[in-house]
This record gives sequence, C-alpha cells and structure tokens, in this order.
Amino acid sequence: MRFTDFMMNFPFLIFVIVLQAIFVDSGVLALILVISLLSWTEAARVIRSKVMSERENEYVLSAVSIGTKPSKVMIKHILPNVISTTIVQATLLLAAMIVAETGLSYLGFGVPVGTPSWGNMLQAARDPGTFENLWWVWLPPGLLITLTILSINLSVKGLKMLLTQKQRNNSLSQSFINDRTLVFSKDKKVNFIALG
Repeated sequence: MRFTDFMMNFPFLIFVIVLQAIFVDSGVLALILVISLLSWTEAARVIRSKVMSERENEYVLSAVSIGTKPSKVMIKHILPNVISTTIVQATLLLAAMIVAETGLSYLGFGVPVGTPSWGNMLQAARDPGTFENLWWVWLPPGLLITLTILSINLSVKGLKMLLTQKQRNNSLSQSFINDRTLVFSKDKKVNFIALG
C-alpha cells in the first residue's frame, strides 16, 4: 500500500500532461497507458479497505480457524463480497477517465488533433466567434459528454442498489440456514429443525 500512497502524491492531470508532453508523437495508445498507470490508486484503496473489513467477519475467521486454505477463503468468502465494490469502482473510474480524456484533448495534451474525440470537438469551439455563432460545433459533444457521464453514474447507482440488495438477500438466507439444522429424512427430503 506504500506504493499506492506514493502514486497518489502525484497530481493526476499535471503528471499526465508532463508525460504526454514527453511522449508527444506517441498517439492514443500512450495516452491510454499513461492514464491507466496513474488512475488505479483510488479504486485500489477502496477495494483494499473493503477486503480488510471483510477479513474481520465471523465467517472468514471461522473458515480460517478450521484450516481452510487462504486461497479458498479468498475465492469463496472474500471475493463474492468484494466484487460489488470492484464493479462499482470500475464503472465510476470509467466515467472519470472519459472526463479526463476529454479535458486533456481540450487542452491539447490528449488524443492527437486529427483523431475524432469529444475533447477535440470542443477544442474547435475555443474561438469566441465559433462559440457565439456556430453552436452546432460545440453543443452536441458537450451534451453527449454530459449524458454519457450522467448515464454511467445513474447505472452505477442502480447497480450498487442491485448488488447491495442481492448481498443482503444472501446474508438473510445464510442467517436463516445458520439458525436451523438440516435433517435428512428417509425419503431424501430436507427438513429444518429450529435450534431453540
């Protein structure tokens, strides 16, 4: 986690601008690599904190105490409870990186000028004459950026609610099974007997 803290010390946009200025003729692939190398830190901290909190739950401690292999504990107990946080963080990161690419392209440090990009389209409207008289040049990309980010954020909110509800339902059914004892009868039916 020390390396993550070290990477978080760098201001994201300034560092991306410096690296893009160094690799000026590298194109879209270098921009993707630079943004990818610098944007993972916040998601890593959130996911790590979720894993650390899940690690302290009773079912994980029980699995460890009976001698379950650490890899099996991670795959069976921790990963299913962390996957919802990971998916939410990944989609929020997608929205943030769309805004970052657009901003960098608008400033001239992103996608090369000949490549179509919302940031390059907005850059064409920096001239006051274009901004005042040719609204069709800058309005569609601006609206599409806004609608894309809004739709991603709303879908993340819905996904978060869905995954939280699913996780809550799983924990309720797990507690129901923990409060009862399974008894198999001769006709192979499962009966639940309350433990008092």
